[in-house]
Amino acid sequence: GEREAKEREREKQEREREKERETAKKDAEKREREREKETKERETKGREREKHELEREKERENAKKDAGKLHMDEGASGRETAREKGALSEDRQKKKEMESESEREKERR
Repeated sequence: GEREAKEREREKQEREREKERETAKKDAEKREREREKETKERETKGREREKHELEREKERENAKKDAGKLHMDEGASGRETAREKGALSEDRQKKKEMESESEREKERR
């Protein structure tokens, strides 16, 4: 009787240890998935930040060019020429497209 009781106790402890190992394994897998998700999010944010920086840089360059054109084109005298109006509306259109694309990216995630 005593030997059987010890055997049952040992089996019970073994089952508990197995359960603990499974729990630890699941926790480790969950932490790994979280780390991967965070890394992916950081990379995505970094790419978006780079894209926005490039957009802003282009806008600054275009603003410099536009300012130069205005000085050269005395006939405009502060008004936008037809070509500049077209360029500005193209810039706005491109900006809208970029924004809607980044929105679609966010929805995909």
